[in-house]
Amino acid sequence: VIKVHYYPGATIQDLEHHVVFMAGNYSDISDVIVLHVGTNNFFDKALLLRETPGTVKENFNNFLRLARLKFPHSHILVDSVLPKFNFAEYNDTIVQVNEHLQRLINDMDKASFVDLSDHVRNKETGEVRADLYRENENPGTHLNSSGKEILANVLAEHINDVIKVE
Repeated sequence: VIKVHYYPGATIQDLEHHVVFMAGNYSDISDVIVLHVGTNNFFDKALLLRETPGTVKENFNNFLRLARLKFPHSHILVDSVLPKFNFAEYNDTIVQVNEHLQRLINDMDKASFVDLSDHVRNKETGEVRADLYRENENPGTHLNSSGKEILANVLAEHINDVIKVE
């Protein structure tokens, strides 16, 4: 059984509240928890830096500690923050945060990190693929249906790998 909960526009702090709520309902029955996070902590609507990379990293530290505490028996799968198409100037910050997430996950038991960056980039040029992102609201920020399909397939593959091993 797969349960999907998503919280558009949520910050890491918002997600902490949702993890506490979900743990009350699912902590004993969840084999794998997938934490997919974005850049809502990084930027406000005017695309100004909201938090420093250091603050964002500390917020992720706290969030992952809470997730482990609330789901002690579950495998925690964290995927990377996706690069942005129209906001390439922020991609260096995203790379820093992803490297930090990878290190955090490497230090956790029953946890793994999935870097999705290559799946949304052109294999030849390395550029972020515009065709996988929505063109309307916040263009270049959110995946369209084709991008979501790629994301879902990659995550499903990793979830299946985790279930086979454990």
